[in-house]
Amino acid sequence: MTWKKNGIRHDTKHDRIRLSKGKNHKDGRDFILCEYQAPPDAEVENIRQVRAVYTTGKGRWELHVVCEVEINAASPGENTAGVDLGICNPAAVAFPDDALLYPGNTLREDKHYFQQAEYQTAGDHGPSQKAQWAREKRGRRKDHFLHALSKDIVERCVNHDVGTLVVGDPSGVDDDDWGRHGNKRLDNWAYKRLMNLIDYKARERGIEVEMPDERGTSSSCSVCGHKDRDSRVERGLWKCDRCGVVAHGDVNGADNIRQETLTVTPPLGDSGNGCLAQPRVIHFSRTYGFQPRATAE
Repeated sequence: MTWKKNGIRHDTKHDRIRLSKGKNHKDGRDFILCEYQAPPDAEVENIRQVRAVYTTGKGRWELHVVCEVEINAASPGENTAGVDLGICNPAAVAFPDDALLYPGNTLREDKHYFQQAEYQTAGDHGPSQKAQWAREKRGRRKDHFLHALSKDIVERCVNHDVGTLVVGDPSGVDDDDWGRHGNKRLDNWAYKRLMNLIDYKARERGIEVEMPDERGTSSSCSVCGHKDRDSRVERGLWKCDRCGVVAHGDVNGADNIRQETLTVTPPLGDSGNGCLAQPRVIHFSRTYGFQPRATAE
């Protein structure tokens, strides 16, 4: 359950929050009074939202308090980076002199395992306890992955002196009919969630975020600007018939998104480099987080 600003009264003197029950749930009292004890380094003020969340593992209800905090972080630099969001590869990032690719192997493995466990244990009268556990477990692991992914992207942007991060917005792609298999994959694509996570984490580090429409970025060459849908030979390969550049398809799209805010048009001197064809692949480990794939000796 979620309370918004109009349903919250904050007693800063006694560290209490009064939550309205609403018109349909009043039983003598029209509010719920909650006392809290904030950590020493946290200030509870400018409350925007309060959420009541039941934690299955702990077997209890918890209140999550969302506060608005003003951030005055300095910009890390003047460079621009582009992010292309996808299903197979949740994100591809293009910098002026580097490129990163984040595969979604972990998400696909979790979906296969936990969805299978959910279906096999579902009861005749609704989800069983194990099916419910599998659904919640998969949701938590996916949420953790998206948080870790957005954090890693922002941290690497800081290391590359990025002051502007351009994230391609794929909204509208799910309006088309992609067939039974394609539509099912689109339903599980949490691109809006990832965009929101990247946005607020980047702004915390002083990085401006822009989210233009990504349409057309996958069918144009990021080096010479030539448009040709047939240049995407395979899912992960882009080969331009005009200038001959060979690049990873998602990285090519990310570099086109990066150029959306630049004042010059292709060809760009910093785009024709080997990182477009051989980006650094960043794999996810639940123990160590995102780490570059080890290079073959």
